[in-house]
Amino acid sequence: MIEITEIKYRETHIQLTLTTGEVFQVPGNITGHLTLKKGLLLDTGMYEYLKDESERFTCRRKALDYLSLRNRTIIELQRLLKKKDFSEHIISEIINSLVSSGYIDDYKYAVDYISTRRRKKVIGDSLLKSELFRRGVPSKSIDRAIRKSDDTSVEFDTIYNESLKKLARIEHKKNKPAKIALFLRQRGFDSSIIRKVIDRMKEEKKLLEEFPEP
Repeated sequence: MIEITEIKYRETHIQLTLTTGEVFQVPGNITGHLTLKKGLLLDTGMYEYLKDESERFTCRRKALDYLSLRNRTIIELQRLLKKKDFSEHIISEIINSLVSSGYIDDYKYAVDYISTRRRKKVIGDSLLKSELFRRGVPSKSIDRAIRKSDDTSVEFDTIYNESLKKLARIEHKKNKPAKIALFLRQRGFDSSIIRKVIDRMKEEKKLLEEFPEP
């Protein structure tokens, strides 16, 4: 049988060293229904129980460590924890617990992400949707966040002024309308906005080239 060879009481948990060489870290409240001590022999059932509790405790602590660095989506956190070789059922249990406790909220993540991105850069909804989708935010949460966010829309004048900056950088290049269109498309703006920007540039004599039709 497996024996506990060393037991240490930490502030947040109990550390157990076994004759197998394994080191388990289990929550302190586990002693409420279980007496742990050096020399205790563990049968198969007790060993598996302590192993499971150790993985659960370690997984939760690792998840909170990741969340302390920055907010994560459910998918992002799942991927990070899988890389640490935690069991899928433990990962699922821990993440469900963190969602219930409000530590993880994909909708709030999306709202905060949109606000932060638009404070730094003039970008459209399409780019935001693409970025959030790659981070694992569900489509419904993305759409809801874009609708509800205080930064859901960018003023046309802001988009236009940003386009003028781009125009100045390509002043001596050919096919400027196409380059402006590509610039705006990469920033996540749709065809109607692109056409409006190009038309205004032409009206103000800032563009003399014709915009190529698709």
